[in-house]
Amino acid sequence: MDLNSNSYRKTMRKAIVRSIGGILTVAIVGVAWPWAVRAATVEGTLVAISGTSLPAVLTVQSGVTTYTVNVSSSTVLVRKFNAPSTLEEFAIGDLLRIEGTVTGTTIDPTTKIKNLSIQRKGSLFWGTILTIDATNKSFTLDPKHRKSLPDQTVLTTASTKFFQGNRAGVFDDLAVGMNVRIVGLWRKSLSRITADRILIKLTEINGTVSAVDCTAKTMTVKRNKGKSSEQTWSVAIKDDTVIRDKHLDPMTCAGIVVNDRVHVRGLKTGTFAINALQIWDRSINKTKHVWKGEISSIDTTTMSFVLDQKKGDDRTVMVTSETILVNKNGTAIAFTDLVVGHEVQVWGTLTGTTVTANLIMDKDLPSS
Repeated sequence: MDLNSNSYRKTMRKAIVRSIGGILTVAIVGVAWPWAVRAATVEGTLVAISGTSLPAVLTVQSGVTTYTVNVSSSTVLVRKFNAPSTLEEFAIGDLLRIEGTVTGTTIDPTTKIKNLSIQRKGSLFWGTILTIDATNKSFTLDPKHRKSLPDQTVLTTASTKFFQGNRAGVFDDLAVGMNVRIVGLWRKSLSRITADRILIKLTEINGTVSAVDCTAKTMTVKRNKGKSSEQTWSVAIKDDTVIRDKHLDPMTCAGIVVNDRVHVRGLKTGTFAINALQIWDRSINKTKHVWKGEISSIDTTTMSFVLDQKKGDDRTVMVTSETILVNKNGTAIAFTDLVVGHEVQVWGTLTGTTVTANLIMDKDLPSS
């Protein structure tokens, strides 16, 4: 073929045009142009929110790109581990993972938003109270179970529930130095917990009474911690402190004398200070009936169970806020630790076929 002929030149020009067209087509299709519409997942930081009611608009920073995220009633909102969430739980600085249709820098419709900064933390979140803000009903917690975490700010609300063992409590029961367990909403990025429930761990001491003043409602207890170690505890006796003798019969402060051996359960308010919820004077000995048998059924609503006695009729055992529950080693347990089939011993007051329990010992529950 003559390379200088007109036909050859026309053929080459057409080939070049087709090649350039193909390259441009590949470039146009392969490049994510700003105006392209595509389904995508974007992860970024929340920098602004229009409000907590729907529909709402979020502004999210992902790298160098700022996205406008339209949230509607059909958008699924979840926490880090996929529990349902709401915009009321969102806060500036939260890390979000957003799924939806991206048009330029706008995400609409938004199908799902996962807030990676919030989650619920249950029984593993416990520690010691460092400071208390009584005005704002909050406190600072040293998370003992996870040393890698910084101190956490714990917020309470009107719906936060407080517990002292089997009793209901209030915010004012808290004190610096107390150990607590918290269930609530944890915002890791802010080191903040909004508490649903706060369980105050009760302190227990065994010792000998060295002084008692029933007018001032105080008692001093010497606690032996070994041959060369002794602690002196200051015990505050409150109006609602339950005092019982060795066999759990009710008694008053006037019955306690120096050198009595006592077991005290209550709220620790200082290094060696405690507000007593229960005092058990084990030096005062009276005759008391004991019921033995197996638990045949449990009613968690009425806080009771049916005792199947080995000898004798069945008894319904009622548990109250004053009932002391222990395992076979004498360690405090909760009503929820009782199990059908376990062998128990019950001390209490019998009315008809019902026993109002003062003490319950679960002999089958392993020691903790």
